[in-house]
Amino acid sequence: MELIPGLPNDLAFECLIRISFDQFPKASSVCRAWKAVIKQPEFLRRRKASGLTRPVIAICQSRFSLSRLDTVGFRLTLFDPVKRRWHDFPPIPEVVERMPVLCSVVGIGAELAVIGGCDPVTRRYLNSVFIYNFFSATWRRGADMPGEDRLFFGCAASEDGGTVVVAGGRSSTTTLALKSTLAYDVARDTWTTLSCGGLARDSSGKWIGGFTSNIGSCPPLMAEAWAALRGIQLAKALDLQQVILESDSKAIVDGITSNSLPNSLVHNLLATCRRELQGIRDWRIAWIPREQNATADALAKLAVSRPRGIHILPNPPTEIVPYLEYDCSSFFLWRYFAI
Repeated sequence: MELIPGLPNDLAFECLIRISFDQFPKASSVCRAWKAVIKQPEFLRRRKASGLTRPVIAICQSRFSLSRLDTVGFRLTLFDPVKRRWHDFPPIPEVVERMPVLCSVVGIGAELAVIGGCDPVTRRYLNSVFIYNFFSATWRRGADMPGEDRLFFGCAASEDGGTVVVAGGRSSTTTLALKSTLAYDVARDTWTTLSCGGLARDSSGKWIGGFTSNIGSCPPLMAEAWAALRGIQLAKALDLQQVILESDSKAIVDGITSNSLPNSLVHNLLATCRRELQGIRDWRIAWIPREQNATADALAKLAVSRPRGIHILPNPPTEIVPYLEYDCSSFFLWRYFAI
């Protein structure tokens, strides 16, 4: 089927990617072929590669009545700094009259997420997630944030636009800041829970100290980065000045040694790792196969059943002793691979 009569489809595709973002819904309604093309991931990728995307600013702002001086509600607006135009988002169906206050707004590819906030009338903390799609100009309800309710949290999207990370904030049940991190996979509409663990051993394999950390929800690579950071901090707390840091994540090893990891969410954690390593006189980092990291993996699994946060272990837990003894036995583990 021809996208545009009389034009080759590749040329028609080049025409479609030049449509302004605020015209996507109208273009999608022209015909099924246009709608199918615009919804393809390749459509947005080609727009970016051709330099046709531009930054926009989403703002949750108050609405004022001309006859009253007090605020009568909130709305979500979009500002296009290139064309210097304001656009109103359609109201979120579930909260038409009560748009959440102090919610977080984050862009994720061709979509925008409104996360959390509090009810403007009852001031109750909300864990709701609403997703707006620029192609269809429609809202959908996402999976609620798990765990403790929170407000004033940090929120950012990964560079690939697939994951939204929520960090910190304040709970309605305590005045203390939350230290947990959550991650939302937009495509799968799921929040995932991960943990990490690690230990310090002397040259003979004897336990010096360890930790478990129930991180909460975050991408797997971020959990690996947290494990590296907590391990370095453990070494400093034990005043270890000659350290070999081992990880079964090659991406983390390369990211610490060569600053080569492009993911901005993990980049900040690895930058902290490098700063912390400055306090250790002699150190190096090495990649090891997962089979040689059994004790750390067992500690990570143990962390899932523990309260959120980090737990320092002066002595090895009973469940970990068999793994520790196995690691000290110096048995070789065969790994099969194809060349």
